[in-house]
Amino acid sequence: QEASPYALIEASYGPQVLWPDHCIQGTGGADFHSDLETKNADLIMRKGFRPAIDSYSAFQENDRQTSTGLAGYLRDRGIEHITLCGLALDFCVKWSALDAVANGFGATVLTDACRAIDLDGSKAAANSEMAAAGITLVVSHLAETAFWAALDHFGGRVIATHNCCRALCEGDRQLDDAQIQAMIGRQGVIGTA
Repeated sequence: QEASPYALIEASYGPQVLWPDHCIQGTGGADFHSDLETKNADLIMRKGFRPAIDSYSAFQENDRQTSTGLAGYLRDRGIEHITLCGLALDFCVKWSALDAVANGFGATVLTDACRAIDLDGSKAAANSEMAAAGITLVVSHLAETAFWAALDHFGGRVIATHNCCRALCEGDRQLDDAQIQAMIGRQGVIGTA
């Protein structure tokens, strides 16, 4: 059946976005980047390989019934909090973070290491959902416009790493008094470099 990328269809498990071909098993697009060191990895988890079910979350498939086994793996190792990054912030990262919380784990998202697709406002919606779930957003080295955009679009706790007060350190990527007050009002954390 001919369908356009990003079209929304009804799958057996509910609405499903049709994505452009990517990460196809057995092709270079599914390989890890050559600079990524994987020899010491304890687990390389495969997801999205079932032809009838897409997969956003690292914890369960899009049918919301099929577990990947990740929650049990993490519990067996005593892990209580996970940090996430990757593609795409508003789909795979969001669903993994939400499912982490649903499975009893704390979750932090490193926004500097994420990219959103922002399909029809999906980035703002993802930020709202993650904030409501108590997920922490980490930002670093943000210029002023990006800092305020992060706070405006994420209602939850924000950690600003590698930032300092402009009165102490010059630079447009340091925090001014209004930004520091906004972080305090959000129970945020400011980490200096």
